[in-house]
Amino acid sequence: MIKDLFSDFDFEILSNPEFEESNVREEIITPILKELNYRAFGRNRIIREKAVTHPFVQTGSKKRELTNFPDYLLEVNGKYA
Repeated sequence: MIKDLFSDFDFEILSNPEFEESNVREEIITPILKELNYRAFGRNRIIREKAVTHPFVQTGSKKRELTNFPDYLLEVNGKYA
């Protein structure tokens, strides 16, 4: 159960400047996603750092494509959720 997932987690570490984004992903986000049955394979997939292109972003007076790399995309039954 998710509430038990962090029963032994020391939340004081969140105040530590050395506890950075990669630590948050590995220690907090990934366990939650796994508890929700997301994996790198199967029906509920986690897709990590896939290039996503936004068709139009306005920068000044010009429109241009912007490619971004989100940490996670979640896919359910073959569709992004």
